[in-house]
Amino acid sequence: MSLTLILMSSMLLTGCGEEEVEKQSFTNLPPFSPLINLQPDSADTTTDLRVVLVDPLPTDPDGDPVTFTYVWFNGDEQVSATEATTDIESTISAADTTKGETWSVYVFATDGELESAPAIQEVVIQNASPEILSFTSAPEEPKTTDDLIINEEEISTADADGDEVAFSFSWSKDGEVQEDYTDPILPSSATSKGEEWIGTVTPNDGTENGDPETATFFILNTSPMVDSVELTPENPDESTGIQATVTASDHDEDELTMTYAWYVDNVLVDAATEATLSGQYYGKGDVIRLDVTVNDGEIDSEIVSSVELTIVNSPPTVGSVAIVNQDPAIGSAYADSVVVCTAVDPVDLDEDVLSYTYSWTNAAGDILGTDVYLDLATQSIVKGEDVFCELTPMDDEQSGDSATGETTLVNKNPQIDSIVFNPTVPDADDLLVADVSYTDPDGTEASGEVTLTYMWSVNGDEVVGEASNNLS
Repeated sequence: MSLTLILMSSMLLTGCGEEEVEKQSFTNLPPFSPLINLQPDSADTTTDLRVVLVDPLPTDPDGDPVTFTYVWFNGDEQVSATEATTDIESTISAADTTKGETWSVYVFATDGELESAPAIQEVVIQNASPEILSFTSAPEEPKTTDDLIINEEEISTADADGDEVAFSFSWSKDGEVQEDYTDPILPSSATSKGEEWIGTVTPNDGTENGDPETATFFILNTSPMVDSVELTPENPDESTGIQATVTASDHDEDELTMTYAWYVDNVLVDAATEATLSGQYYGKGDVIRLDVTVNDGEIDSEIVSSVELTIVNSPPTVGSVAIVNQDPAIGSAYADSVVVCTAVDPVDLDEDVLSYTYSWTNAAGDILGTDVYLDLATQSIVKGEDVFCELTPMDDEQSGDSATGETTLVNKNPQIDSIVFNPTVPDADDLLVADVSYTDPDGTEASGEVTLTYMWSVNGDEVVGEASNNLS
């Protein structure tokens, strides 16, 4: 098919002043320009550049077959050209682009002889966002004693532009951002049991932030701790219970329950479950230990053991001291008695055999003797005075506390030793005199002269009115 194109030229014909019309004929016309779409609208160094022909595809007025030419420019520099292809798209690899470059594409339709006017589009290569490839956090099961850590040195990143990547950190508790914390380490003092913390790390290449990555921490219960176990006294015996003083703590401030396990010679005392161990459970020479645990309502602490205590000898005791006459039939103590110092209700918890020491004294504190017996007849002591005995119990290891008893010497009746009549063979007219000899165990110094009372009888009949030592 051929078309005739008439070109009108104006020219001045010499001598005639007429216009001359020149006719020219064209046999081929160029195809129509294509419609194109350059993708993506906002490109960076991670995305390929792709230009695509948009329907309807261009045709040729002459009906000639149409092919396409793609010419790519980076700025003013031509990078590639693809001619006479029937492909409806062309691509530049992202690897060939750099941030800040301006890329343009020219697309021509051609019928083999003539090209259409180009379709032109361009795009500026934008910054590529940095990317976090991986990072680590710790611990996996945090407690309130643990710092929460995003390991900054172990953050792996990628930046298609090769920019240096920095990081920012934020923390949220139970979904609420905590603005006071912007470091990769969250201190343990900020956390409490049962909270959910999310640590966020955001990369930045100096131009823009990349997508953030997060680590989630659920704060678990912290085990309680027994801080100390102290037993008193340091040298217990059977007479003294052993008291435990225990201190414990819990970072979660939970209410704590203590469990006591008492051991005697490494054997558990099942009945002893309190902070005090009674002397009924041990004896001299036994070794005592206490194991303590605390529980916060969820878990037990580790067991903490006390120092071991060895039960020492229990000193003997006496309830009181009694001073009695050596002759039980007499009972009372007189100035001429032999008295005995006796322990009343002696006790030795270790069941040791006891012995005693004695110290006899008078009211002035003078030592009268150190034996269990004291012969008062040998002492300068009289009725009405007090006698004391200090008794000290002893086992095979030590003495117990002393106890003192006392008694007051009582009066002892005087005794008639003999009565002698003078004359020994009286007549009816003789004055009969009774000479009486007697003894007083208490001595005349204490009691004065003994007063004698006389009663006479003749042939069994009392002589009334005669009360002296003679009878006429």
